[in-house]
Amino acid sequence: MDKICRNIKPVLFYITMFGFLFAMSCFFNGVDPDYWARLLQGKAFFELGHILKQDPFSYTNTLPWYDHEWGSSVVFYFIQSHFDWLGIIFLKTILLFLILFFIIQSIKLQNVKYTKTPYNIIIFFFILHSMYTLITSGIRCHYFTFMFFTSFIYILELVRHKNKNKLLFLIPPLMIIWNNLHGGCVSGLGLILLYALGEFLNKKPYAKYLYTFLASSLMLFINPYGIEYVKYLIQATTMKRPLILEWQNPFLERKANELLKFKINYIIGFFLLFVSFVKNKIINKQNVDYTKYLILIITAYLSFKHIKHSPFFVITMSIFLYDEFYFVFNTLIYKLRNLLHLNNKTFVNVVILLKEILMYSFLLVASFILIFASPYKPAIVGSFYPYKIVEFLKINKLNGTILNEFGLGSYLCYKLYPYNLIYMDGRYEELYSNNTFMILQNFYFGTKQWEKAIEIEPAYIIVNEKAKVYEKLKNDKKKRYVPIYQDRVYILFTKTKYKQKNYIQPTNNLNYYNDHMFDIRFKYTDKIYRDGKLIEFK
Repeated sequence: MDKICRNIKPVLFYITMFGFLFAMSCFFNGVDPDYWARLLQGKAFFELGHILKQDPFSYTNTLPWYDHEWGSSVVFYFIQSHFDWLGIIFLKTILLFLILFFIIQSIKLQNVKYTKTPYNIIIFFFILHSMYTLITSGIRCHYFTFMFFTSFIYILELVRHKNKNKLLFLIPPLMIIWNNLHGGCVSGLGLILLYALGEFLNKKPYAKYLYTFLASSLMLFINPYGIEYVKYLIQATTMKRPLILEWQNPFLERKANELLKFKINYIIGFFLLFVSFVKNKIINKQNVDYTKYLILIITAYLSFKHIKHSPFFVITMSIFLYDEFYFVFNTLIYKLRNLLHLNNKTFVNVVILLKEILMYSFLLVASFILIFASPYKPAIVGSFYPYKIVEFLKINKLNGTILNEFGLGSYLCYKLYPYNLIYMDGRYEELYSNNTFMILQNFYFGTKQWEKAIEIEPAYIIVNEKAKVYEKLKNDKKKRYVPIYQDRVYILFTKTKYKQKNYIQPTNNLNYYNDHMFDIRFKYTDKIYRDGKLIEFK
């Protein structure tokens, strides 16, 4: 009977986990601001037979486009065009499931003492709680990075604990795939180096990790750009992004209040790291596992330094501090039992069983409710996108350049190209100079240099009514721009000389905007002219 229960629990756990992740993906189904640019790159691949290496969407000066996410673009566009948004929901669910699957399989290799198996619903909730921002965001290319990062840990732990050295031959070909899906593949190289250094300090064989690192590093050159892409990766890895929120310190950035869950779990992780060291070194008199602590300390540092890296520490502490988590948890439960005089083993076992049944039942019921109540399509209505302004520009055939907020650029070029060009979008480190970005920031922050952004006279400006520059534009004594349309959040300005007497007003039928969210105005195979010249997509 015990054997049957042991076999059933993993199956029940994984079914519940997948169902719950699918339900969460259905519920949190927003579209990430950079997703639109990914669709445009993927569209180019299928319509032109190659990816774009120059940007056609911006009116500002751009750099050669070394797209470190081009492979993700192809995947996203293929799934979106063949299986609609439901396919994207499944992709997000599968990637999240694989992250958790590899975490659990890696935990099983850690000589767990304080719980018989890692198939415990509490650790599942702890991991999800820590990765809340990842789960609730729209699908992004770095989902692939976190999945590959976790799978690399699993492979390397199998090599380390089970001597399955042949698995190291899997890493270089996997690096080719990872490298072409997302530039975060450099984290995989860093991970391999940490294993080499850690095993060297552990006085165990380490040369095999160095050979794997060298072979995997050479795989970076297998990409559509060759050596130039590797140079770009090095530059992007060391690049400072002082004004991009996700590259800020999660504890110092005041606007990152939504990261409170991660901050709490980060503190818990550091506490467990301390418990782990004390328990192993002082209490149990064991040798320090340098590999384990190197990985934890480095990922903790990266997560402390940048918001974007926070899932790395969540993944590593879930794997390497699992036993410490239950050491603390079981100690607290033991103290509580003694306090309440609940020492009857049968009674305690019944309570534990009832807890398991209730938690699984709750998760399954909640999952089914969310799944059946979900529309399987994101709602652009209610989002931060200026969808009515886009419709206003389209129906009035208002062509020309648009000065836009950083986060709106990809959406605007997806919906309005080739009739409107944007200032810039989220492909910051790939395409735009720091000067271009600073001019935009100075404009929207309303600094003394705010007018520099309009020196090249964009035809239109989209401004959030809360932006500091809004009052400057509205009260501009030179009357260079005037407002012509306002939606819930944004105001559309145009050059005063372009203002018309009458405009067609966009529909108030909100279903229309949701139904036509992914409509696009062009094909790359169309003959598109700019300034009388035929555009050649490079």
